[in-house]
Amino acid sequence: MLTAPQANNWFLNQMLVPQRTRDFLVTQGIADVESLAEFNSKEAWKHIYDNGKRPPRIPDPANPGQLIEQEPFIISARSLLRLQVAAVAVEYYAGTARTLTVQSIAWPRLKNFEEEYKAIKDEKENGDADPPKITKQVNVVKWLEALENFARTAIGARMCPLAYLLRSDVAVPAAAPALAADQPYSTEHGSVKEEMIARFSHTHPLYAADNATIFNLIEDATRGTRFSASIAPFRRRKDGRGAYLALRDQNSGPAYWDQEKRNAEDFLLNREFTGGTSLSLARFLSMHRAAKVTIVRCAEHIPCQIPDERACVGNLINNIKVENSDVKAALAQIKVDDTPGGLREDFERSVALLLPCDPVVKKGKGKRTIGDISVVDSGTSINTIPTKVARGPKTGVEFRYHKGKEYAALSKPKKQELREWRDEQKKQGKHVGGSNNRGSGGGRNTAQKRQKRLKADIASVLKELSEQKEQKEEQLDQIRALLTSNASAVEAEANASSVNAADTNTAEISAAKLQDAMALLELGKVGKSVTFAKSGKKG
Repeated sequence: MLTAPQANNWFLNQMLVPQRTRDFLVTQGIADVESLAEFNSKEAWKHIYDNGKRPPRIPDPANPGQLIEQEPFIISARSLLRLQVAAVAVEYYAGTARTLTVQSIAWPRLKNFEEEYKAIKDEKENGDADPPKITKQVNVVKWLEALENFARTAIGARMCPLAYLLRSDVAVPAAAPALAADQPYSTEHGSVKEEMIARFSHTHPLYAADNATIFNLIEDATRGTRFSASIAPFRRRKDGRGAYLALRDQNSGPAYWDQEKRNAEDFLLNREFTGGTSLSLARFLSMHRAAKVTIVRCAEHIPCQIPDERACVGNLINNIKVENSDVKAALAQIKVDDTPGGLREDFERSVALLLPCDPVVKKGKGKRTIGDISVVDSGTSINTIPTKVARGPKTGVEFRYHKGKEYAALSKPKKQELREWRDEQKKQGKHVGGSNNRGSGGGRNTAQKRQKRLKADIASVLKELSEQKEQKEEQLDQIRALLTSNASAVEAEANASSVNAADTNTAEISAAKLQDAMALLELGKVGKSVTFAKSGKKG
């Protein structure tokens, strides 16, 4: 509470009002600073300004019984502006249960209040955002959170965000936190709007109007849903706060947030990225971020530990299981940068490093999609319809069928990339004929080539069989000759009465020839099986 001298000094030095005008304001009902709260409209100040321009006549000291005109009471435009701002600020301080002090109503602080309050007025006048609705995609818990966010931007009858109705504590703490330097709000709350939400009372005459506004929003969002029955008891009194608390307690109690916490922690610890599915690395990183945000939200409702940056990065790099060299290099860089403030302790910087290495995105590059094909004239022949042909990312070679001369004119790098593409297409069972091999003509050419290759293979096998047959007949003739010669030598040796050195040599020669015959027999076994190299059949 300001003393009379403090209040008078404030009017003279902060509001720049002359003493004579200050005395005039007292006659208009502004005896102290607190009374300014009653003059928070432009109409009230217009009356004061008009009264000051044409003040009533007063008795003439020189002529008793006569009246004379007074000089107008001057209120400069600058003073009038400051007084209007001060009137709104004094009402704001009263709404937030703050006692006025010389420091709280100093002009630099009131000037900052004017800027924020002007933004609040603009938000009320231009606020055309649609309130959230319960849909298949937006369940009741997400809707409740959306309603809370919407209520922070929806300005009610008290020129305060409607979110003050939804706060958990109805009572306002008696001791207001200290104001920030030259600001009309505390460091704890951080803005005029947040100060209002936290400290505006629920006993103001306009509370009922704001409460009805909240109820209408809730009733509109739940109409036609199973949640409509939950707010039925609050319909008669238009109790928006009561309806909100009932929906919150029934649908987002501790059990719900316990389950949300378990799901988020299970994802952070156990969900792996292998790069083998349609899930991209960018999506996986986004899901990690969302899981962390979920735990932060859970901490607002139930006791739980929020993972720090190091734990988040650790969970991320432990669950990325890919063989991609770029990803492995990025993970190694994150692990090595384990200094204070390094990548190992900075989730967002680690994500930024990993994003360009997404193996799923790279795998999808160069593939033709249905959007790559376009028809420019519906009356054009099918063989002349132009198509968008995919090109190789390395050399720019067209991924299509090339005729002999076309293929010969390609450079070695282009041929190599084209061969790799064709091999990949064949593995996937896709047609690789391209736009120059369209329709039945391409099929006939392919069948003719296959028939020619088959005929050549058969001719080669028949030729090989013929050569082997001739070789086999020759080997059999040699075996017969050796056996006949060996039999004659054995018979001659049996008739001899004695064995000399020459006869011994003859026997050794016969034995050697017999071994040669056995060797030829082994060779003959080899020729008994002929393999069709191309067809895989035996004959």
